[in-house]
Amino acid sequence: MTPSIRYFLARTLFQILRHDQVARPEYEAVPLLASPGPESCTLPRREKAGDRHSTSSFSWAIRCLCILIPFLMYPRPLMAQCEEDQILPFDGIAGDGFGKSCAIDGNVAIIGTAFADDIARPGAAYIYRFDGVSWNPEAKFQPEDVGDLDLFGSVVSIHGDVAVVGSDRDDDLGDDSGSVYVFRFNGQEWIEDGHLLAPDGVAGDRFGAAVDIYGDYIAIGAPKVSTVLDRAGAFYLFHYGDQGWEFLQKFNSPDSTARIQFGITLAIDDHHLVVGCRGTIVPGSWKGKAFVYQRFGDLWMHTRQLQPIDLHSNANFGATVDIDDDTMAISSPIMRSIYIFTLENNTWVERQSVKQPELRIRNKEFRNISLKDDLLVSVGLEHFDEGKPFVLFAFLYRHDPAQSLEEPWIFDRVLLSSNPLAAPTDAVATNGDIILAGNQDNFLDDTRAGSVYVFPGAIEMTDCNVNLVNDACEIFSGVSQDCNTNIIPDECELDCNGNSIPDECDIAAETSFDGNNNGLLDECDCPVRVPIQPEDPSDLLLRFHSLDISQDVAIVGSPDSHGNELRSGAALIYRRINGIWTQEARLVASDGKFGDEFGREVAIDGNTVAVCKDIWGGDYDGTVYIFQYREDTGQWVEKQIIPNPGNIAKFGIEVSISGNRLAVMHGWGAGFSGTVVSIYKYIENDDTWEFEDRVMMTSLWEVWHPQSILELHGDLLIGGSAGSGIGRTGAITIYRRHEEPDGTSHWQIEAKLTSPDSEVFDFFGMSAAIDDDIAVVGALYNENNQIRTGAAYVYEFDGESWQYTKKLLPDKLDRGKSFGMTTAVKREIIMVGAQADGRHGSLYRFRRIRNSDLTTDWESMAKVHFYDVERYEYVGWKMEADGDFAIISSIIHDTPRASVASGIHIVEGLLDSDRDGFSDSCDSCPETPNLDLGDADGDGLGDACDVFGDINNDGLINVTDLLLLLAAWGVCPDNVLLCLPDLNGNGIVNVSDLLLLLQAW
Repeated sequence: MTPSIRYFLARTLFQILRHDQVARPEYEAVPLLASPGPESCTLPRREKAGDRHSTSSFSWAIRCLCILIPFLMYPRPLMAQCEEDQILPFDGIAGDGFGKSCAIDGNVAIIGTAFADDIARPGAAYIYRFDGVSWNPEAKFQPEDVGDLDLFGSVVSIHGDVAVVGSDRDDDLGDDSGSVYVFRFNGQEWIEDGHLLAPDGVAGDRFGAAVDIYGDYIAIGAPKVSTVLDRAGAFYLFHYGDQGWEFLQKFNSPDSTARIQFGITLAIDDHHLVVGCRGTIVPGSWKGKAFVYQRFGDLWMHTRQLQPIDLHSNANFGATVDIDDDTMAISSPIMRSIYIFTLENNTWVERQSVKQPELRIRNKEFRNISLKDDLLVSVGLEHFDEGKPFVLFAFLYRHDPAQSLEEPWIFDRVLLSSNPLAAPTDAVATNGDIILAGNQDNFLDDTRAGSVYVFPGAIEMTDCNVNLVNDACEIFSGVSQDCNTNIIPDECELDCNGNSIPDECDIAAETSFDGNNNGLLDECDCPVRVPIQPEDPSDLLLRFHSLDISQDVAIVGSPDSHGNELRSGAALIYRRINGIWTQEARLVASDGKFGDEFGREVAIDGNTVAVCKDIWGGDYDGTVYIFQYREDTGQWVEKQIIPNPGNIAKFGIEVSISGNRLAVMHGWGAGFSGTVVSIYKYIENDDTWEFEDRVMMTSLWEVWHPQSILELHGDLLIGGSAGSGIGRTGAITIYRRHEEPDGTSHWQIEAKLTSPDSEVFDFFGMSAAIDDDIAVVGALYNENNQIRTGAAYVYEFDGESWQYTKKLLPDKLDRGKSFGMTTAVKREIIMVGAQADGRHGSLYRFRRIRNSDLTTDWESMAKVHFYDVERYEYVGWKMEADGDFAIISSIIHDTPRASVASGIHIVEGLLDSDRDGFSDSCDSCPETPNLDLGDADGDGLGDACDVFGDINNDGLINVTDLLLLLAAWGVCPDNVLLCLPDLNGNGIVNVSDLLLLLQAW
């Protein structure tokens, strides 16, 4: 994205923000990430603090901008993390500057506001304590002797039960001489514990411009102190002893240059202290230095000065410093670097220079840094040109020696405030687990009193939707929802029914059910989907395969397989045994040779299989092989070869078996376009298939289409072509077998089905299926208001003729679903495949219902989603169904435009005997409607099927139930969830239950 586009997007959203006057509701419960332990907590709805403030949520425009910021600003992807909470002043007003300074130790934070109150603006400091769930205000510091504009609260520090607040504009020893206040927590409340002044302080010293406390030592910077040098600066050490806080030592600048602001920043630890200054020994240069001091007993001595050799003249090295045990961090804003020093053999050694992430904007600098427990945080101010919005960033670095022994500090993430218009700030603090970043002028808060953003210091960075923004950030800011509070955005959770609500939340809300308690919704889990694979990797299920199923046996043609020879083809038999589909056999032609493509079309019924080969040319121009399953040996045996009768084109376009009849579709002579079906009958005495009749599905003058349809069902034959008719509107023909008095059979046309709303290239007849008195025909490109969704048409036989009764459509009329690509009908349930539904395919189901006026209608059942297949694997290329099973193929693409291979799926549990919406395989009461799958007694049998008094669920009330009741006599044990013999549910098995049992006998 070019800088101009980034600017345009940011500017546009900024204008939206300026005009966003929508009322913002209070926060609802959101996940809290910073609490200790592996479990997540929840932030409760925030209550109003005082009478003047309540926390408001952010508009969608703000949320979007928060997410877009990394893309608008960064030349390379950076992981972003938003805050988990905000700390607000409970009595703040506009211009307070709450968040000007902050510090944290353990679970206690102190936050300074340099201009608190609406008249004198003396400043204030606030104490907040974290209780594991939220930050609660505990105290407000504002001594009575603080004067107007003293900047009390401009700097703060805390260690243990002692807090320190600087007031560098205090006038006690002259204008802006400065002072520092100390407060101590006595176990019940915070009390003032000292007011510290420089023993030699004079006007203008700015004593208290920097403060830090560790244990019994307080270090105070005074960057404008003059001694021999004009305003070179100094710092003071105070120690807590028997008389309270007492002055210990003063340290003047070791540098001989005036106005270098020695003491402008400092940090103290147990045995070391580091002080920064912005000037150098060269007049007019702001290269900067840092000076290290070490404690020997109660005496502190200067031991080292630090200045990296790569600094240029205005580097401002030493602008901010921090120290933690044997590690020291010193920033150089102009160099956009933080220099890391480590204590090695009692010497401070430069270990690494940590760079600020590359940004494509101006005015980038480290405003402040904080170092604690292998965590380094810097607040970076960045903004556009004048008149364009500010943005507050914090950069998080982590010490990870596993990454590199030479440079163990690595950039981890950028911390974003959810307020993208945050004002400049120089406040940051961390205790290693929690990070605080101050925003002293919160633009989005009506009072503009300021706020402090709270970030987790240690959190697993996850980005499930791959938009370079941490999931927790999106959840907190409201861009993503997290209904089950597991810190995973809802859009990344399993949502098999496609309603944008995670399945887990659907189940919890009882808007969907999980009848077999396996974590999947019944509409997705029942039917059960089983992908199958060939045992031999060479059996590539390439695009032009075929398939069929007969109860629990399925066949898949693989014409590109290497059967006898290269691409001679094979057919794979799968059988369901103990609930598992396994490959049982691999059929090849006895006379197979190179390029035969045996397996182009297949059919199965019971123990008989038909396999076609070589319909596109070759020596025979089509052959049908018959295989028979021998139960005594468990083997499939080739029984007969039915060759092309001669001079017939494309013998074996389609093949179908039903009982003792075999139908083979072919072209009527070479060069003609009509499609014809030859019907063979099995002669048991001869153990052979013999020709019986021949019927024409499409005329010689109609256009043949490769997706021809043929299905033989008892005495019914349905077939045709989507390319039939003028403009390829398509047509389907139904034949019925009539038996002559002499015992011979004759197949006669019974109906010619055409679309009731035909349009050119609808491809009516792309699929068709028939079962007794129901026929269904798919129209792949049916317009449906010119969006080519597809449709399926239902025809029903009324005893005399076939009547059109219903047009079936998908749940959403989206363009290009391919609804109707495949169809099947079994036992009054119609299945329609939509291979492009959701870019992975779906199987729609409809069932016939009978109205009170004896008419029928069709209602949709839960559709089968193939949500777990690869994107662009279009499930629904071909389909066949029988009984409770369906077998479906898919086209797999490497890219949206390149078809590569196919997958095979078997769907179990298509039937719904009691018509209650739950498939039999997952219905706890399959023969009786049980609409909520209720099982109050937990016996595994749905309430609708429970027989009162039938304790052992055998459907009878007899002596066995009586004995079970007597055996459980007395109070139900506490560790037993359900006491089944307790028929009246009072927790005791007694005479009352016995009487109820006898009454139901």
